[in-house]
Amino acid sequence: VVFAGYTDRHNSQQRYIPCMASEVCRHNVMGKGTEKIVSYALIAAICIVAFIVIGNYTSRKARIERVNNAYIKLNNASSKAIKAGKFEEAKTYAEEAIVLIPTEIGGHINLASVYIAEGDYEKAYQHSVEVLKKGLVLEVAKNLVVLCDKTGRNNEIPKWEKIVERIKYMEVARR
Repeated sequence: VVFAGYTDRHNSQQRYIPCMASEVCRHNVMGKGTEKIVSYALIAAICIVAFIVIGNYTSRKARIERVNNAYIKLNNASSKAIKAGKFEEAKTYAEEAIVLIPTEIGGHINLASVYIAEGDYEKAYQHSVEVLKKGLVLEVAKNLVVLCDKTGRNNEIPKWEKIVERIKYMEVARR
């Protein structure tokens, strides 16, 4: 909405009326040259909106990058703690990584490894299944066969053995 100025024909007074910018151009309310001014105003408004949108995109991209970097650091710290035998520390890092990006498999793999080392096969099984839901990982599928045996899920062993064979076949086919 813009305020268009015009001169009243009866008493030669200057008046302003609110109207849409397109009406100003179409009806030439303000006189000659108005189209150019209104066009510049519209272009300026479009540029401002574009800068706002681009700014939001770049700040969102920066936030995503910070979260990804934090996830990688937590996941790496969890892996190092597992190798050092510090399972409580590794579990904390892996859980924090999962909270940051639940769709990534690294945190679930590390947490399953911690639970296997601690002997909590039920939780290790749950996290291993989460990994296979997100992507086929041969070592995790092999672990699931063992975990089925340790958690009394013997009826599921053939299913996981088939998945292990399928993953092996896919890896050979890729080469």
